[in-house]
Amino acid sequence: MANDYPQSQMLLNLRTLFRHKRFTAVASGLLAVGIGFSIALASLADAILFRPLPVPQPQAMARVYTASKLHSMGYVSYPDYQDFARLAKTVSGMIAQTQVLGAVSSGEVTRMRLGLAVSVNYFDVLQVKMQRGRGLQASDALAPVVILSGAFWQTQYHADPSVIGKSVEIRKTAYRVIGIAPPGFGMDRFLHEEFYVPIEAYAARLSEGSPLPDRSRRFLAVYARCHAAPVVVRDELNALAKTLETTWPESNRGYRALVLPEMEARRRENGSLPAVAMVLLGLSALVFLASCASVSGLLLLRMEQRAQEMFLRTALGAPRIGLVFETLVETSVLSLFGLASGLLLAQAALQALQSWVAMPSDVPMAIAGRLDSRMIALAAMAALAASILCGLAPHLSKGTASSTRVTGNSRLGNAVVTGQLALAVVLVGVVINLMVEWRALRDVPLGYRTDHVLLLSFDPAQVGTGETGARQFYRELAARAKNLSGIQRVALAQNIPLGATGAQKQIRLTGADGRDSSIGVWSNIVTPGYFELMHMGLAGGRGFLESDLREGPPVVVINDVLARHWPGGKALGRTIEIGGQRAQVVGVVRTAKYFQINEPRQSFIYLPFSQNYVSHMTLHVETAARPAGSAAALVAIARVIDAVQPVSDIRALDEYLSHGGLFALRMGTALAGIGASVALALAMAGIYASIAESMRKRRREIGIRLALGASPAAIIRLGLTLGGKMSGLASTIGIAFLLLIRIPLGQIIPSQGARTGVLEGFIFCLAAALMVSCAGLAACFVPVSRNALVDPAVALRGQA
Repeated sequence: MANDYPQSQMLLNLRTLFRHKRFTAVASGLLAVGIGFSIALASLADAILFRPLPVPQPQAMARVYTASKLHSMGYVSYPDYQDFARLAKTVSGMIAQTQVLGAVSSGEVTRMRLGLAVSVNYFDVLQVKMQRGRGLQASDALAPVVILSGAFWQTQYHADPSVIGKSVEIRKTAYRVIGIAPPGFGMDRFLHEEFYVPIEAYAARLSEGSPLPDRSRRFLAVYARCHAAPVVVRDELNALAKTLETTWPESNRGYRALVLPEMEARRRENGSLPAVAMVLLGLSALVFLASCASVSGLLLLRMEQRAQEMFLRTALGAPRIGLVFETLVETSVLSLFGLASGLLLAQAALQALQSWVAMPSDVPMAIAGRLDSRMIALAAMAALAASILCGLAPHLSKGTASSTRVTGNSRLGNAVVTGQLALAVVLVGVVINLMVEWRALRDVPLGYRTDHVLLLSFDPAQVGTGETGARQFYRELAARAKNLSGIQRVALAQNIPLGATGAQKQIRLTGADGRDSSIGVWSNIVTPGYFELMHMGLAGGRGFLESDLREGPPVVVINDVLARHWPGGKALGRTIEIGGQRAQVVGVVRTAKYFQINEPRQSFIYLPFSQNYVSHMTLHVETAARPAGSAAALVAIARVIDAVQPVSDIRALDEYLSHGGLFALRMGTALAGIGASVALALAMAGIYASIAESMRKRRREIGIRLALGASPAAIIRLGLTLGGKMSGLASTIGIAFLLLIRIPLGQIIPSQGARTGVLEGFIFCLAAALMVSCAGLAACFVPVSRNALVDPAVALRGQA
């Protein structure tokens, strides 16, 4: 029957597909690139915003906050958490956690590790079962027991099951290992803890005393497993909060409860995360569609080559639906190949991108994109969509002049290639703009130097050293470091500029009118010589001196923003109340960039280490040569002074500029660079195929031209003209689109002067268009030059 589709023909087409290995490899490779990079980008977006908590019934989990005028989404104190958990009837359980950084000793190795101090019902409420051992129990509240994360167990103990029952030393306290958490478990999207200890047991062993009894110390992240709607839970907790306010007015006045579904809470905690996730998903869609367009263009050219065959089969009664089905079978096979290769490519892309955007810290901090079952399912759906899109596109593009002739439309193929080139122009333009912005931001004055400064962090309290011993350790460390060859200056500071940590102080100022005002300011505790080492210019007064003793009058150095609190900025000699103690302003330094390179000018104070003790300090060393060269000698000195003292975050200060202060821009540039590279590669593949097919069709014409005396250069110009037209049109479209929607990066991340102007933006657009055009012409040159060197006799006979 004429309408019966011969299955043997489908098998013949598949054999033909496998016989044309070059076409199959290129088409499946393009789909692999599209599927792989799109899934990698989608996995990062999923990790940031959409991935549910790794617990059973994650939709029942909610975050519990205490809200006030100062903090709309504040943490919870331990006594308040206990009252909420004990009295709430609309939840089946409530848990608390807080991050702790502890020196963990296993064998002879001591390193700073990130962990969680958690309530003993933590794993029960989350319904998480240990992969080995057991979870926490009520009897473990004050017991020194620990649960290791699956990743820490794998890397540190090589998945040795005998670790259960052994001891791990945390802050000089032996904790007995009772369980191993399941692989991939963790409640935070960016920080990945390595151990879990009972919060009561951990707090009881702190040398500075337990913060748990203090209702004003709100530092716990609280989750609830609800069996009622979050709004009902909120109303109940608010009623409890009013009772607590009446009972404890000094610590709980003005505080209420806020309960949010966990997914909504993560979106509201950081307003920029939804935008970042949407950008990632947008890039993912663009990469996928670009790869589908490239494969559709190849199939379109292949159908043009088979136009005569299709015409004869249609004339002999072959149904059109059968021809469409043939193409869909072919694209399904190509998509399966692309899916298998794309998953491997996605894993490699995730690893590369995560290392590129890593923060400068020894703490495991990264966007944990991974190919879980949800992402694999998404990749399979993408492969199915690609097979349908690529299979139907050539048939939808056939001309309407004849209903019996199946032929591709070269104009549509050229339009697809032009669109790909235009997309590449847009993405390359974005990358150029980001790179220029990055360079401009690096030149923004920071208020201190970043070159030739090496950092090493210490915390003597982690190994049980008290204040007297810690001060002696730091004195001896600084003295010995100064004597090393190549070391010019040495100082200590609590916090690192552009680092991830900071300390805030509540200060009280007396103005010219005699009125007191209380404000919160960021602070740093430093030793004498810090301002000189960091090249921080003094606007007046002096820095700290060795004579600023603990028994002497308290002193403070402020920045010039805070100095404006007094008329004319005359702050020297004034007093500031800090923590109930009045300190005299002895110096004013110029304002610097403290946390982000794009931050506005803000008040800041510096306190002398001699009068303000903290255990965790960072050694700042100014070196004559490259900073990394002095690291080993400094670590050796620390080991001689205290053999068990852990050293962390050994790196040069300029890493905090490139990886910390410019983290958001670095991540955006990396993501845009991936999108631009993939789009450009796909566009080059598309224009290569298009020009190759065009030259194949004109093979006889080329032979005639060569036989009549045309030079190979003339043939090359002829072929490059078509590629130049497509590149020129694509450049025009891309430049117009860039200028139409161009939003300088400074409007998204204010850079205070690093914003590009209209002229510079237009130049960047032209540069992007030139780069893409050159890449397109380079892709054209191979098929064009091959035809320019063909033997005219062979070309006239129509032979390859």
